[in-house]
Amino acid sequence: MTSRKNLGQSFLRQLLAGFLCLATFWATGQTFARPDPISWSLKMDGSSKTIKAGSVFKVQMEAIIEDGWHLYSTEQPAGGPKPTRIVLKSDEVFEAIGTVESPAPLTAHDPNFDIDTEFYQEAVTFTIPVRVSQRAPAGAYKLQVEVRFQACTTELCLPPTTIKLDLPVEIAKAG
Repeated sequence: MTSRKNLGQSFLRQLLAGFLCLATFWATGQTFARPDPISWSLKMDGSSKTIKAGSVFKVQMEAIIEDGWHLYSTEQPAGGPKPTRIVLKSDEVFEAIGTVESPAPLTAHDPNFDIDTEFYQEAVTFTIPVRVSQRAPAGAYKLQVEVRFQACTTELCLPPTTIKLDLPVEIAKAG
């Protein structure tokens, strides 16, 4: 009977120590860090930073992928990882035209899903064709892109994540 009582007390001490560690962690303002193995950026294709109303231009979205990680492509088989989804937030100024262009991905057996998947390593650039409204007034705007993606190593997959990126765009005066 004494050993069962000692086990119960030991468990309670360990549980209390765990709660105290968490309370200290939260009290200091620290948070649990989630790995962030992919950094994203947007830029306009070409040298001009000023666009005319009614024109079409391309936005390049680059993903830099940390060593050991991979980003899944925009196409995946059923039962596999979540494919990367890229959406231009359409508004009265910008609209996506056509489809997002991407380079050919690598294909290999993925031990996380036990199927062949398509993915990118190191870096990848997606190209988004965009049209500026004919009626867009001159001025500074933010083009917004939303990306939903999943990143994995050979042993670990992060849950799908959605991020939003902004690109400043200057629309020139007509004339």
